[in-house]
Amino acid sequence: ATWIAEIDPAMLPVPTPDDDDRYADKFEQRYVLAIIFYSMGGKLWMDDLYFLSERDECEWNKEFRTNSGRLVSLGVRCDEGFDQGVHQGFAPSDPQSRRVERIWTPWNFNVSGTIPEEMGLLNQLRSIAMAYGSITGSIPGSLGELKNLVELGLSNNFL
Repeated sequence: ATWIAEIDPAMLPVPTPDDDDRYADKFEQRYVLAIIFYSMGGKLWMDDLYFLSERDECEWNKEFRTNSGRLVSLGVRCDEGFDQGVHQGFAPSDPQSRRVERIWTPWNFNVSGTIPEEMGLLNQLRSIAMAYGSITGSIPGSLGELKNLVELGLSNNFL
């Protein structure tokens, strides 16, 4: 909690009951991603992927080239922030409505520690790929509650 309240370069004010729910959700999302970074050894990662930077958390990612030469975006990826009832092909809505749908880290990236229970608060999460690391402990039950999760890649860790 100290990071988001006092250290976060984005300097987001703590939401109040009068704030729009989208703002409170966005604040919580940034906070959960900070928890993931700290509990999974983020300070020891080979690259910070812009985690904890002043960027919007939906931009905490970098392009990496695969062995086959393909570019892949690793880190956090978000949806386009479409309001309910709006279909793809229409302009995205307010950036405050963008939600994390993917967290991917490179193989052998020094990802370690435990998967925090709070990851389950990212309710639009569709894909987690954190293979070939040193993740320990167990998979939190909260991930089983994620209705949109279709990919959980955690092989070659210590789970």
